[in-house]
Amino acid sequence: MEIKIKFVDISKTISEQYYPTPAKKAIPDWYRKIESFVGGVGKIDMTKTATNATVKKCIPFLDAMTSGYIIYSPSDVLVRKVEGETVFQWPDLPMIRFQKSFQIEGYPEYVGKEDVPKWQNPWAIITPKGYSCFITTPMHRGSLFTVLEGVVDTDSYFNPIQFPFILKSSNWEGIIPAGTPIAQVIPFRREEFLMEVVSDNDSIEKIYKSNKLLVSKFFDSYKKIFWNRKSYN
Repeated sequence: MEIKIKFVDISKTISEQYYPTPAKKAIPDWYRKIESFVGGVGKIDMTKTATNATVKKCIPFLDAMTSGYIIYSPSDVLVRKVEGETVFQWPDLPMIRFQKSFQIEGYPEYVGKEDVPKWQNPWAIITPKGYSCFITTPMHRGSLFTVLEGVVDTDSYFNPIQFPFILKSSNWEGIIPAGTPIAQVIPFRREEFLMEVVSDNDSIEKIYKSNKLLVSKFFDSYKKIFWNRKSYN
């Protein structure tokens, strides 16, 4: 069965070049540039505890970076400090709204008393019945800000979701350019889980056998033996 996620431009003004995309189409340059092995292609080495493979060989890392969809800023945003206060300005489209500082007091990454900026997302997100969306900072992309993560039931709530964020450096000034990834949206099916803590022999034996398979290869054992491909198009 085909499962669709819809992004609806409620403003009818967003340029196509800033449309949401599958995250796999927005792999950052730093990741493309690094080698799979320290020392370059073919320079495979082994110490007592590890190979010289880099994070580029880590499938869970890649899965996180390429899961779901990326929403982009459709306009430049200028960030300035004026008399000690952070000021946001933009040339055209409404980009930033604020929520009061008292709403986030005590949050570990929030420092100061300024109101909290949030991206004024122009996209309504609609998923099939039974599906919600996890919204987070675009993963492994070196963002200047941290999005306050949230889960929204997008099969019933169709209003555009705003993305509160905190600048990683309260003194940073500059332009956040149009086309910057501002949020990663990962749809998932809501299901009921029950937790169980166990130490039974069957579970331990299963883990032991899995580990023996994992260490049977120098590289790519997780990818070749355990991994299941995910599809976001």
